[in-house]
Amino acid sequence: MQNERFDYLVLSYMWGTNHTQQLRLLQSNIKDFQKEIPRTKFEASDVYKEAVRVTLALGYKYLWIDSLTIIQDSPEDWAYEARRMAIVYGNATANLAFLFPPHATDKPRQRDDPRVWNPCIFRAPSSQTPGIYVEHTKSSLRRDYAPEEKAQDWLVQRTWPLFNRAWTFQEYLLAPRTLLLGHKNLMWQCSEGFYDELLGAVAETHTTTPQDPKRGKDRGKSRYFPDTIYEMSVLKKKRGSLSEPAVLSFMLDWQNLVDEYRSRKLSFGKDRIIAFAGVARAFSNLGQLTYLAGLWWEILPIALLWYVDKKMAPLVRRENRLPNGELPSSVWTTEIEEKVVPPELPSWSWFSVPIWRYYQLYFLFGDDELAVRCKGYSEPKLVCWDDVFWAEVKGFRFAGLAKDRVPEGSLFDFSGLQVTIAALVLPVKADWPADLATQMRWLQQHTASSSGSSFRWEPVLEYYPDDPAGRPSPPRNAIYALMAEFQVVRTAGKNNVQRRLAGLMLVPGTKEGTWRRVGVWKLRINVVDVHVSGENIAEVAKRWRKMSVVSNKWQHVLITLA
Repeated sequence: MQNERFDYLVLSYMWGTNHTQQLRLLQSNIKDFQKEIPRTKFEASDVYKEAVRVTLALGYKYLWIDSLTIIQDSPEDWAYEARRMAIVYGNATANLAFLFPPHATDKPRQRDDPRVWNPCIFRAPSSQTPGIYVEHTKSSLRRDYAPEEKAQDWLVQRTWPLFNRAWTFQEYLLAPRTLLLGHKNLMWQCSEGFYDELLGAVAETHTTTPQDPKRGKDRGKSRYFPDTIYEMSVLKKKRGSLSEPAVLSFMLDWQNLVDEYRSRKLSFGKDRIIAFAGVARAFSNLGQLTYLAGLWWEILPIALLWYVDKKMAPLVRRENRLPNGELPSSVWTTEIEEKVVPPELPSWSWFSVPIWRYYQLYFLFGDDELAVRCKGYSEPKLVCWDDVFWAEVKGFRFAGLAKDRVPEGSLFDFSGLQVTIAALVLPVKADWPADLATQMRWLQQHTASSSGSSFRWEPVLEYYPDDPAGRPSPPRNAIYALMAEFQVVRTAGKNNVQRRLAGLMLVPGTKEGTWRRVGVWKLRINVVDVHVSGENIAEVAKRWRKMSVVSNKWQHVLITLA
């Protein structure tokens, strides 16, 4: 069937707990399977049997099943097929997604009688008369049909076992359409929305937040593929600023996607990278971006600014079934749910940190920066934003390859990958707080009184180690590496002028001339007692833009991150 066009469906499902009983394509049985797949073994799986029935009922002849099309004990075949996941699922007509594992004992009861949900129509509505219906009230539905649950509980995605598995994440995202099977009602998802067989279109009512990342802006797939993906290629061509709203918004959406993926479970931790390869390829194609170990080369200085911190309390309570109220400090342990495999990953990649039970990843420039940046465009008389400094990307190198060459396996094999960046650095032992105080006093003394020399300043420095169980302060042999600095001037509030700086905390790497990431930092300098109004905001911003809060002790160097 090579080069022949045909329609097919794909299957997204769970193997269950006993993998040895799973019907699989192996090197030992490939010749037998090419002749015929044992029907008795195939039909022993209620998922396989139902999937074939649905495929035929929908009028299709072909169904793609991973365990029967990928040689499961062949690393070479796995590597080849992993690169093609975006193609296989993206070109399928639809994805049949079974929400429960085969032979699961906790499956919901049989599907409800449609008459429970569909009202009895005594009189259809017309232009002259209203319709007359008889239907159950919500209270009676809850009492009669779901005494221990909320009505329509099957619509809650976080309760679907399939949506707690990491492999099925890319299968769900990449397929253009998904038919959700196995729950009380049939459900349908596509890029436009979410539909229930009896309820029809389900309203878009929820928003994605760190407290509840799995609720989503809507119940369709649009939240995973924001419009800002397509804006990345435009910014790339015109070399736009990394602080553009499209970039900040894209990074927030990307971080939410990464956090949801990391919240899903794997049977084997070694699959964490390869199970994400299809998503990486899809984003790379849509945004014309270069994927490097979970980050994006074209916006690398800002993409590097992920950090590790405690999960939001509501999320911890829900995941661990804890009662409402303030959580005791004893809850915030550094318990690891999944170790890093393999261990020699680039330190600057979020793949290099384990998955914790009570900690997750965030993006250092959050909703506040995005809101301020947008307001700077919409209301320039109230807010003025200026980029002061951005680190520059100079090149990347995969092990054994020339500079800026991307190998075939770049989506899932990036051991030894290094990136080189031009940045400003300062040793930790140089005592930055003292150096900053000296620099700010110098600015006060050498600024004319008419320019606001009477200003006061309040610094707020935050450090986030990549290992929450490690030391809370930077290592003495580390360096601050500045990735970004920008200035915000506004008419409202007391902090009329702000400088915000962010960067990496680095220590010497194992290889000479390289550096290893151990955390990130963010400094906010609030400048007080500067008069700013709608009439002088542009002039104040221009004047302060010329003032450097970074002393000449900082050096501009090339850094190779490993």
